[in-house]
Amino acid sequence: MANILMMSHNEIPDARVEKESRALIDAGHKVYLIVPKVRSKITKESFTKVYTYPYNFKHYFYSLIIRDAIKFHKEIIKKHSIGLIHAHNIICINLAMKLNRNSDIKLIFDDHETWSLYLQLRMKSGLGIRKFLRWFLYLRTKRIEKCAAAKSDHIIVTNRKCIDFYIQKYQIQEDKITEIENIALQQEIDKALKSDELIHDFFKKDKRKKIIHVYRSPPVKNSKQFHRDVLTNRNYNKIIDAQEKLDDWVLVLFGKRNPGLEKRGAVFIEYLPRIAYLANISKADVGINPLVINAKTSISSQNRIFEYAKLGVRIISTKTQLLEENFEDKLIWFNPDDHIDKLVNILENIDRYPTGEEIQNYSKKFSWEEEIKKVIQVYEILQN
Repeated sequence: MANILMMSHNEIPDARVEKESRALIDAGHKVYLIVPKVRSKITKESFTKVYTYPYNFKHYFYSLIIRDAIKFHKEIIKKHSIGLIHAHNIICINLAMKLNRNSDIKLIFDDHETWSLYLQLRMKSGLGIRKFLRWFLYLRTKRIEKCAAAKSDHIIVTNRKCIDFYIQKYQIQEDKITEIENIALQQEIDKALKSDELIHDFFKKDKRKKIIHVYRSPPVKNSKQFHRDVLTNRNYNKIIDAQEKLDDWVLVLFGKRNPGLEKRGAVFIEYLPRIAYLANISKADVGINPLVINAKTSISSQNRIFEYAKLGVRIISTKTQLLEENFEDKLIWFNPDDHIDKLVNILENIDRYPTGEEIQNYSKKFSWEEEIKKVIQVYEILQN
């Protein structure tokens, strides 16, 4: 069994990181995690031990600039006799490649985002110094990604379209890359569906049909610039336009309040713990998955799609090839360039579309418990 150093620039909780680690521990491995911050209680079932380190912008750079990080991580590697590094995302794989240089430590790159595509699109928005920084990060990320494709012993991505991306872009061998869809744990779904005591009063008292989504608030002062961003614009206005035409529907967003959207009738519910969040989603009539169609989103798997489906909630989504292949005719398609009347018609006639129960039954073909077996197999191969 391996002593594994798992690195992630995301704070805990992070469902994917925790689920992968838990499965590796169940298989007999030891997992030592390094993250910037821990915001939830850590259980022994999730990680062997957790360390914190402030990953940030400078960790995109070279050895001289990040030598403090290299020293910190090498001490942990030595202390726990680490034999394999599992690096989540671009900052951590940049550091990990320096840590396993001239050593026998195996290296796994777990890419949640296809980061070069993500930053290429981000580069197109922003002003002044922000635009310059995004341009620089894009070029640096392309370099890191190319090196990671060549130097990693194995790459993990979120779906089969990302496998195609790596094969075509970096000519890597197909047996060197594995897709692990980020599907919700069935035990979490089951617990949420039995947790009526966690349902928010709004869902109990408001009789209107509910459309739900998670709202991401602007991280910058210029919120107009934020909503022009090619990745963050979710076309809420079009959804609210449809809601305003229908007295019996309301848009519910989980996240920090936006007064502008509230004035137009959207209802905001504060961020909730994981099970409470899933329990409340299960009481909605429709979950939405609005996307700006581009090179990144066309090969992306949205976690919320699997959550909606597992919870038995109808789904209105932008149509991408990957989603169509995964869900066939079980989703309701509405694209950014579709006229608002189409969305109004969908909501008025929602009972003509596949029911929540139908999509829930269909979603049984997707299983995290099956997906994680691929990760265990990767570790078995790397150890032999």
